[in-house]
Amino acid sequence: MMSRVLVRFLRTGLGRSLLAPALRFRVQKWVVRSALWGDRAPLRIAILSDLHWGMAPMNPTKVEAIKRRVQALGADMIVFLGDLPGARRDALQTVRIAPGAEALAGLNAPLGVYAILGNHDWHGDPDAQQRQAPPVVAARHLEGAGFTVLQNS
Repeated sequence: MMSRVLVRFLRTGLGRSLLAPALRFRVQKWVVRSALWGDRAPLRIAILSDLHWGMAPMNPTKVEAIKRRVQALGADMIVFLGDLPGARRDALQTVRIAPGAEALAGLNAPLGVYAILGNHDWHGDPDAQQRQAPPVVAARHLEGAGFTVLQNS
């Protein structure tokens, strides 16, 4: 009975925005083999994406838990695949960029910590949108948090 109630709630707009993202946080492991890599030791890459800082249920406590879990993986490299601010297209989205990047600060890996900008990172910067070119505010804040931001490089 309780599971049916939960499934019905998750199908509502409120359920999709509040609870469903919290249930989706998981660690997925893939093993990719390539003849190009040869006999070298495996490369372990931890990938994070879609933080959507400022949107429920993301908060500092959750980000700290995510960071602890990522660090515990012992990855050689960490990559953030973008979408630092929430999904809104307004002034509130812009103010979420700095605290979202600060929340990710402290991640480290032997081969580095990298970021690639997502569509919400671009939408969060009206000047970059108008220019249709970098620099993007999210990139500056991610760099300040210790990430190397890759933009067409």
